[in-house]
Amino acid sequence: MKRLKNRKFSFLILSFFLFLCPLTVKATNANVSFSGNNSVYVGSNIDITLVVSESGSNGGEGVAGIQGPISYDQSKLELISTKTHSLNVNYNSGRIIGMVTDTSQYLRGTKNVITFTFKAKALGNATVSIKADVSDAGGAKIFSSTVSKTISVTNPPSSNNNLSSLSVSNASINFNKNNTNYSVSVDSNVTNITISATSEDSGASISGTGNKNLNYGNNKFDIT
Repeated sequence: MKRLKNRKFSFLILSFFLFLCPLTVKATNANVSFSGNNSVYVGSNIDITLVVSESGSNGGEGVAGIQGPISYDQSKLELISTKTHSLNVNYNSGRIIGMVTDTSQYLRGTKNVITFTFKAKALGNATVSIKADVSDAGGAKIFSSTVSKTISVTNPPSSNNNLSSLSVSNASINFNKNNTNYSVSVDSNVTNITISATSEDSGASISGTGNKNLNYGNNKFDIT
């Protein structure tokens, strides 16, 4: 009887370990707004600046481009000029467009992009707006929304501060527009008076008129 030799088999088990490495994603966020005064006198100029704010997380590269149509109330505002500040922005035919490829020109933080100078030509509220699309260095859109600013166009203060008339009920006044102090007397049974006044400039405002209660003795009232 033959004896079988035992054969030994050796198995080499290789273990593979998968090391998971954290993946860092660079991201850039942006916001767009207008800065400038909220009011302007008719006939005067006002500067409205488009501002882009970038907040890069994990070292985002910044803003590389912006574009969009600009609209404004042409019945109340006249566009006089524009001034570019960053992103090589140009304004043409009611639209802005700007793009940079040099990393040193990428917009980081908060920067002025372009300033519009308007002349106010009619009274009322006027709105300036843009439908802005902002892109990062990779061309991805990181902001897309309509941003607007409302401007109140008002009359300038009048240089004529003269009154054209001044009267007091239950009393008489010898009115003279160059006289700014008056003294009147009323009977002791008069407990109130009404002060009326009109201005030479129809657009000027007057305060201090109306019904006034009287105390016994001297009573002082200021009309401005």
